[in-house]
Amino acid sequence: DYTLGVKYRLFTPSEGSTAPVVSVKPFVKLPTASAPIGSERPDVGALLLVTFALPKDLTLDTNWGVAALGQRHPEGFIPQGIASASLTTPVTDRLSAITELFFATKEERDSRASLRTTLAIMYKVTPRLALDGGVRTTLVGPGPDWSVFVGLSARFGR
Repeated sequence: DYTLGVKYRLFTPSEGSTAPVVSVKPFVKLPTASAPIGSERPDVGALLLVTFALPKDLTLDTNWGVAALGQRHPEGFIPQGIASASLTTPVTDRLSAITELFFATKEERDSRASLRTTLAIMYKVTPRLALDGGVRTTLVGPGPDWSVFVGLSARFGR
């Protein structure tokens, strides 16, 4: 499946401020994978993203959101709550390391909540284009023992 999202910055603090950056990110999952890999139904949702600049060039990103997950048996959608926190540290000018904890309420009607962790790297090809990749594992609840991902992010606007 492919997930498309757009992040829009709602608040940027002034230079020297300790206030966080606040953004919103609506998203939609396109059901391109057939069962049992995908649900064969679209998902939609939105996240509130709050980013804190920490000492030593560390960044803490927190995400809070809701989604409607498409289900096949029976047809329809179920609500999901999402919360995550990730810590990013620069390795070089272009390369960063990221670790994340991700909590989500159930993904299927007869399932339960899950807690997952991610280790990743992000490489800035240009100031507006980044590649990332990493591995994930499920700590609690249903989910894969591990998975690998790659991604591409493009920045538009200011």
